[in-house]
Amino acid sequence: MPEAYCVCPAEFQCNIRMLNTMKLPTVNLIIPGLWALLRTLGAQDANALSRCNALSRLLRRSDRSVAGQMEPEHRVMEILGVANDGNTPVAALERLADESVDGQGWWLRADPVNLVADRQYIVMQHPDALDLDNDEAAQLVDLVNQHFAEDGWQLEIATPDRWYLRLSSPLDIETTPAWRVAGKDIDSYSPSGPDGLTWHASLNELQMLLYSSPVNDLRIAQGRPPVTGLWIWGGGSLDDFSIQQKASLWGDSVFLKGLARKSGLPHRPLPADWRTIIEAEPDLHTAIVWLGQASQARASGDIEAGMQPREQLEREAFAPLLQLLNTRKGVQLTICDVPGHEVLISAKGVKRWWRKRQPIPDIPM
Repeated sequence: MPEAYCVCPAEFQCNIRMLNTMKLPTVNLIIPGLWALLRTLGAQDANALSRCNALSRLLRRSDRSVAGQMEPEHRVMEILGVANDGNTPVAALERLADESVDGQGWWLRADPVNLVADRQYIVMQHPDALDLDNDEAAQLVDLVNQHFAEDGWQLEIATPDRWYLRLSSPLDIETTPAWRVAGKDIDSYSPSGPDGLTWHASLNELQMLLYSSPVNDLRIAQGRPPVTGLWIWGGGSLDDFSIQQKASLWGDSVFLKGLARKSGLPHRPLPADWRTIIEAEPDLHTAIVWLGQASQARASGDIEAGMQPREQLEREAFAPLLQLLNTRKGVQLTICDVPGHEVLISAKGVKRWWRKRQPIPDIPM
């Protein structure tokens, strides 16, 4: 029988500090939404997980699993030794990915969404279904900026589906990334905290404003979903931001691009050969690799679309990393999807063929 094991939350911080201070070359895979994607695929197809041969072997031969409730961006901050109160300034760092923006001020992600109400719930439709174009986004952003100018709002477009809101003063709120809420009732995920009610009042006003927009009138006439709200998350500023631990950053994550610009850490696209991640920066023992396929699949709401990132991750990440651990001594790998679990696999442990662990309790591998 598989050996189910997981470190309890009370030990989480101790384990994290231990992982962060290890001097062995460590590749930290940040894959938001991975465990949820595997659960969803497993519920639809009992054989789906059995085809993840490399991932299955990595998990079954893992050294330990730690559970945590932080968001993945916060976990990256912990790896780098950045002190924060749990509210990582995701939006402010992402805004720096655009080199024409200075990132000063207090920023929020403000993703355009379609909220659909029925008798009991208000459900966020999957954001990818909006398929906004540049002109539509520009018209809607101009409308919002004009209406809320006296409130100190400055809404900006990075891409048609990724907007940022700079406020004249910070909000004391707790938020949830939009991709986690897609397809769900928003009630349990709406902004909370001391300034939560203030935002809810603005949200109601914003919904009325967008409802009367000519852009939405045309979209509805064309049979396309309207933009009925903005989903805010990732608020914060870059005041007093500094890193204590160095690492190399890899992947096309907007968050990592902005983080690299702010911190001066090296950032590169994913290489064809994963050995490059270990060898490119010999003085750095830690690499952070962000893979967004799982969260993108969840945002799309298409279960068939979820099969493709599973196969891609297996082929392009898990299989070559398994080979790396088998052929390179003294290398460690972590697979992190939090809130949830982070799993540590060592080069020594992956050779222990008799291990049959189950580090994620509800995902049999």
